[in-house]
Amino acid sequence: QGVLIYIVDMMVNYLQLGFMFAMPIIATIIVVDVALGVLVKAVPQMNVFVVGMPLKLLIGLIVLYVTVPVLEDVVYSAFSDQLFYHLTEVIKGLAQ
Repeated sequence: QGVLIYIVDMMVNYLQLGFMFAMPIIATIIVVDVALGVLVKAVPQMNVFVVGMPLKLLIGLIVLYVTVPVLEDVVYSAFSDQLFYHLTEVIKGLAQ
């Protein structure tokens, strides 16, 4: 039962890490959606679907390009050091 709690804690930590990576892109896309909504009200003749999807894709990729170098140390520590430590602890717990 201790191993199950350890696995759940490990999964929660990696889920939080995933949210840390995704939140800048999600927040930026929400801001772009709000701006496109204002643009729809200002210029109703313009088709926002034609402009909006490529614009959101481009802005999302730009934000990803900016945030990946910032999160490089977090990724390295999470997937090189901690992952192997957690896996060995789970294997030790299952062996008992």
